[in-house]
Amino acid sequence: ESSFAVKGSIKDTDIAADAAIAQSKIAGLETALAAKATPADITTAIEGLDVADEAVSGQVVSAVVETDGKIAVSRRALVADDIPTLAIAKVEGLQDALDGKAVESDITDAIAALDVEDSAVDGQVVSAVAETDGKITVTRRALVANDIPELAQNKITGLTTALAGKQDNITFETAYDASTNKAATMTDVDAAETAAKEYTDTALTWGSF
Repeated sequence: ESSFAVKGSIKDTDIAADAAIAQSKIAGLETALAAKATPADITTAIEGLDVADEAVSGQVVSAVVETDGKIAVSRRALVADDIPTLAIAKVEGLQDALDGKAVESDITDAIAALDVEDSAVDGQVVSAVAETDGKITVTRRALVANDIPELAQNKITGLTTALAGKQDNITFETAYDASTNKAATMTDVDAAETAAKEYTDTALTWGSF
């Protein structure tokens, strides 16, 4: 034999490439391999890391923690500080909508344009008031007797006092008066009527309507 092995001196090169050596021939190999993960073990472990999570209305994710490769999600309510300041251009259609709105001066001018100056007119009353787009128009007409309601005597200053003690009718004695030996004449009647009118004009304060 041209090749031989010396006890205790076998080297790796002495083992043929196609040599089939049982695992049991290598001290501790079977035990070591049994403790190792297989592809199935790795797949199962990876699948065990799956976490199902869904969005919560009005809340945002505030923290994500990982323990042994598995995540846990924490949430909190959305607050104003979470929203950054946005330019008008970032909000679709906002600029066009703002351009179509009235500014303060537009409103002030529109209100000022509604002002209507109106003064009383002697002998006339307001017969109608119309409003168009917030602006009023006043219509007048002459005062007539029917505009004045029937008034009680106590509504006219001094009238009740002036009429107190007055007679509804004046009766003149036209029969012969023996004490004066004189009968009343039409001249006496006219004089009495004139005196009564002058007294009434003096006693009453006539108003204008």
